[in-house]
Amino acid sequence: MGITKSQILPHYNLIKNEYLDGKRLFEEITYTDSFGRAFITLNDGCYLYGDGQYEIVYGESFIISDEQLENVMKNVQETAKELIEKIDIELEKYVAPVPKKSMTMKERIDKAKTKLSEKKPQETELKNDKLSNNKIKGENE
Repeated sequence: MGITKSQILPHYNLIKNEYLDGKRLFEEITYTDSFGRAFITLNDGCYLYGDGQYEIVYGESFIISDEQLENVMKNVQETAKELIEKIDIELEKYVAPVPKKSMTMKERIDKAKTKLSEKKPQETELKNDKLSNNKIKGENE
């Protein structure tokens, strides 16, 4: 029909353990036919969307190629991880170090308030001592 370029094997979850002419459908027939080409197996509920240029599989699917069955999402995740790691390494070369953040006005005020609150009890104690000393001096005179 020419709808897709991919070779699709639908209903994989239903037929993966079936036999044809006494041979296991996938292990003995499909796998050996997969040299030099790939089959996309689709479980029920999966579909392939194509826009004429790209084809995207939605749902759990596998690729049979060169007598091997591979999970499509596992390959996508591994490839994506490798690409992201390479991009991160390249970006580190171009990213300038982040300058130390200067304090905002609110942070400065809060810091000053903290310093003042720490000093007040000491100053109050000194004033009380001076008053006590004056009282004592006045009483003694």
